[in-house]
Amino acid sequence: SELDGIRDIDHYGNQYPRKIQNVTQLVVDEELAERLSLKPGDLVIRFKNIRVASEKVQETVVVTYVYIPAEAAEVLEIVKKRPEELIITLEVLGRECDEVKQTFSGTIMPDEVADLFKVPHGTAALKIIRNYMDVRGRTIVASESFHTADRFSFSVAVKKKKY
Repeated sequence: SELDGIRDIDHYGNQYPRKIQNVTQLVVDEELAERLSLKPGDLVIRFKNIRVASEKVQETVVVTYVYIPAEAAEVLEIVKKRPEELIITLEVLGRECDEVKQTFSGTIMPDEVADLFKVPHGTAALKIIRNYMDVRGRTIVASESFHTADRFSFSVAVKKKKY
């Protein structure tokens, strides 16, 4: 199905149990809008999504901050009940995800993230920003994930087209 590609996008993260924490509502400021391709002034719900190695081994594998429109609060309830479900496979406000844009960058972990990984402040990380967009190119859901730099790699192979 067409959704398989979108489901596969975070295959790495989906292998691990998820814990949702720190649900807050906030107004998107200029800096956040710029960083995550959101609209300044929009009201969003932000939550922290922590994936751990396993139910037995509670070692943090990835820390993600997810931003959904405030009026999509019911989506959060579904996510809490079905933690294995990818948020974007659920329809958010009747808008279906048509495209996912991913931006990978090296960064220094925010202190809060470093504490969750139990690593020193100032530790290097791989940051992935994902924008889940509708058919009109508007961001429905945005997320910002942090991985320890030494535990995550990303490779892309491009093959020459044969004409």
